[in-house]
Amino acid sequence: MVDFYLIEEFFNAALTLQNRDWAEFFLQVTRQHYPKGVKTMRMLAVFYESTGEPIKAVDILSELIHDNAADMQSVKRLVALYRSMDMDDHAIKLLNEFVELNQDD
Repeated sequence: MVDFYLIEEFFNAALTLQNRDWAEFFLQVTRQHYPKGVKTMRMLAVFYESTGEPIKAVDILSELIHDNAADMQSVKRLVALYRSMDMDDHAIKLLNEFVELNQDD
């Protein structure tokens, strides 16, 4: 069994060190075991961010949020991505929608 936590940590470390080859390797290991897992898809979005493809990352994160509006980690990641893209209006709108949908919980 693959220890997903360690793979995710190695993936993030590889991106921090700007070693995309290793990051891609850890992403592929994860995709083999959990091809459509939420964390796998989030990792893929982060990978796209790191390779300068933020629109692909936005698409993945938006779909994750569409599938589960209570997915706070994906919301936080997408807000951070919007802010890095100077799309603060989108970030604020997303946060407001998240609060509205989850205020009854």
